[in-house]
Amino acid sequence: MTKHRLRALAVAVTSLAAVATSAPQTADAAAPAGTPVTFCLTDASAAALRAARIRLAAVAPATLVTERGHACVRAAVETGGRINPDLSGGGAAGGGGFAFRRGRRLAVFESLVARVTPDRTMVISAVHRGRWLDVLTSPTARLKLYLTKVSAEDIPMHLTPDGADALAAAFTTGPLPAGARVFTGSTGVDVLEQVTGLLGPGQRSGPRQRPGRPLRRPGELRVLPQLPERT
Repeated sequence: MTKHRLRALAVAVTSLAAVATSAPQTADAAAPAGTPVTFCLTDASAAALRAARIRLAAVAPATLVTERGHACVRAAVETGGRINPDLSGGGAAGGGGFAFRRGRRLAVFESLVARVTPDRTMVISAVHRGRWLDVLTSPTARLKLYLTKVSAEDIPMHLTPDGADALAAAFTTGPLPAGARVFTGSTGVDVLEQVTGLLGPGQRSGPRQRPGRPLRRPGELRVLPQLPERT
């Protein structure tokens, strides 16, 4: 390879890196619809729910899955979200939600919306009994930023006081206290694909979904069979 070609290749790689890092800063990279998001019960929360005879359920179109022996709810980004490269703001909306049930008693959290606060905390809100609640919080410092993607693995998701109160009201006693790590979350966003979309004609993310939009009818509940106790 000639010196001229080597220089051209270096310029191309440098330009790609600059686009991938600077374009989202000026236009806010979008979390595309269909991006998977998984919430898995921790061992401690699964044990507490099992002791209270409460089961995890999914609100369609979210589905129930089992990963490494853990009960999980898998949802997807429903409308285009936003991710700031410095993780100082942004958010996304997901389809469906999760629920807990014991017999006829039910606590449903649907129409999930995630946002990032100025102090770099991710807050997940949901519709519960017709009103919006902040249900879960998570530190965005655990997100990993790469040249081509944003990755989140084993992200702790803690129950808010409002979320704990909602569960206590639904089941007469609180199976999970405020601050408890209920789920471990994971997701991933291809930033390079988003940058390509920003450069191409007619490529736009969907509108942001914000609390206060008209509520959808609750989706179908899908209940995961009781898992055997881990030893």
